[in-house]
Amino acid sequence: MSFIAELQRRNVFRAAIAYTIVGWLLLQVASLLLPTFDAPDWVMRVFVLIMMLGFPLAVVLAWALELTPEGIRREKSVNADDSITHITGRKLDFAINAGL
Repeated sequence: MSFIAELQRRNVFRAAIAYTIVGWLLLQVASLLLPTFDAPDWVMRVFVLIMMLGFPLAVVLAWALELTPEGIRREKSVNADDSITHITGRKLDFAINAGL
């Protein structure tokens, strides 16, 4: 199996897109609300930095973990026959579409 196919199977691309959309929405809300509360400029900079640093973490977690009916498990501990990544991927698709 190629590396790209494995990324698709583990829903890494979908998780990255979902993180980007949610992060963008949070930044938009923050840019509207922070001036309302007279927050200093550095607060928005720190918020953007946190969002940027969280992206690689989200991608790594999407690669290493899998969402199962029993909860979040390490990808290695889930049998390939019992994997429900296609169902999880559909849920991520709905979340992405709702965010867009």
